[in-house]
Amino acid sequence: MLAKTRCRVRYLALFVLLIHASNSVRNRTYLHHCALLVPAESPWMKLYRYGNASSFLTMTGMSQQAFLQLFDILFMDGHPQHYRGGSPPLMDPIAQLGLYLFFAGSTMGIKHLCLIFGVTPSVCPHTITIMLSLVVKKLKRHPLARAQFPNVDQMASFARQIQIHEPEVDDVIGFVDGLSLTSECTSEMLVQN
Repeated sequence: MLAKTRCRVRYLALFVLLIHASNSVRNRTYLHHCALLVPAESPWMKLYRYGNASSFLTMTGMSQQAFLQLFDILFMDGHPQHYRGGSPPLMDPIAQLGLYLFFAGSTMGIKHLCLIFGVTPSVCPHTITIMLSLVVKKLKRHPLARAQFPNVDQMASFARQIQIHEPEVDDVIGFVDGLSLTSECTSEMLVQN
């Protein structure tokens, strides 16, 4: 009976070892094209074509209108897209911009982006690199991409608008979303403001 139990334990240990060896990260190094949807049927294209405004904003960080405006700035300059090599890119320019925005606005890994956009791990970073250089080149001097500090009259107007809404806050001309600072809390509302 004891010998039978030891034999079962050995087989179980061997089975676990085989499962671990076949499921090792070293054996899962590449996501193959046959495991992906074609880019035209990818989850990204479904979101782009049929997604509501809230879903689109959540995933890209932009409204659909802002997305199309950025697309026009990047791709509609009267010049056809040129590509080196034999076949055209798998992703159309809309998907390329979508991929770039997903990459820039999230912490998703390449393999997850590949599944969403229907491209292999060799295409994904290459497309991101191309899009990054295109975005920098096109937005570097574009008037809509400029960050400009308000002039004195605008600052006074902004400060008045904020003080109307929050009477205890003065000399503030604006705020930036996304910054989180720890602050001291007190039960006195005036001091807390």
